[in-house]
Amino acid sequence: MRFQARVVGDPSAGIQEVWVTYTGERGSPLHGAWTSLNLTQDPNDSTLWTGSFTLPDKQDPAAIRYVVQAANGVGVVGLDDNQGFYFTPGITAGTVDPRRSRRPCQSAPESRPMAPTVRIFRCPPP
Repeated sequence: MRFQARVVGDPSAGIQEVWVTYTGERGSPLHGAWTSLNLTQDPNDSTLWTGSFTLPDKQDPAAIRYVVQAANGVGVVGLDDNQGFYFTPGITAGTVDPRRSRRPCQSAPESRPMAPTVRIFRCPPP
């Protein structure tokens, strides 16, 4: 599974770290725990951060849920959680998986200075 995030923030503070935190839905091998994966900044594009991990056997990528966080040089952390619905592989960022009809308990803040824009795709097997 490969993650790709575009992260922008205040240039005077700079983005220092970006990570994805993921889990699996009930019945999947990843269910029951959240795991963080540090992303690596692209040497040619400072807004692009990427990382990957190997899916466990029998893990359906569509059963993964994740959020993206980023920290700047003064310690401000931004979170993008798809407005409380979490991101799902194969579902365009900023939209909600139609199988999940419940609204979150609280909405995301209107202004998020470091909110990442996220795209995810599955890498072909080596």
